[in-house]
Formats: sequence, structure tokens, C-alpha cells
Amino acid sequence: MNDDDQTGVDRQERICRDIAERLGVTVSHDMIYVDNNRSAWQRNRKRTGWDELLEAARSGHVRHILTYHPDRLMRQPRDLEELLQIADDHNITLHGEANQRDLADPDDRFSSASR
Repeated sequence: MNDDDQTGVDRQERICRDIAERLGVTVSHDMIYVDNNRSAWQRNRKRTGWDELLEAARSGHVRHILTYHPDRLMRQPRDLEELLQIADDHNITLHGEANQRDLADPDDRFSSASR
């Protein structure tokens, strides 16, 4: 896939916007974080969108995090651990469409962490 092809990312954003609408959550354009063509599984890969999302969450600007599938959001176990800690510390609700996991539920957290 070349860097200009964002069909997959665009589709995922549309799905997340549908989730937001169902939940009654307003998403401003500046709160959409994308790392297109960034292989999250590569430990040394810099993901600007991921870093910006975490910073916005830490600073209290985020109430909900919506993702098409958690696999698109994080690939390293430390990413999940960091996100869950931030969500707990700042009362952020995490939503994933594809696998219907509720990361506020300890059983679903265990399933996500042990995949």
C-alpha cells in the first residue's frame, strides 16, 4: 500500500464516527489521531498519532477513546498497559467495535492482555 492510500483508515474513521453517533459522543476533527502506514508492532517505530492521543488523554481532554479494533490502536503489551492506566487515572471510557470488548471489565481486560 502506498502512503497516499488511506482507504482502510478512512473506513475505520467512518465506523468510529458511527459508534460516536450511537453513543451520543461528539468528536471534533482535531481529536482524531491517525498513524497511517505505521507498523505498531515494530518497537522502534515512532507513532505520532498514538503519542498525541496519550498526551490528550493524560491532560484531561479525552472522555472516550473509540477504535475500530484494539489491534489497530495498539500492538505492544506495554501500549495496552499504558492506555489502561491512563484510562483508569482519568476516567476515560474505551470503545472497540470489532471485538466488542469492554476494557472497563476486568475479564475483558484479561482477554485483551492475553491475546
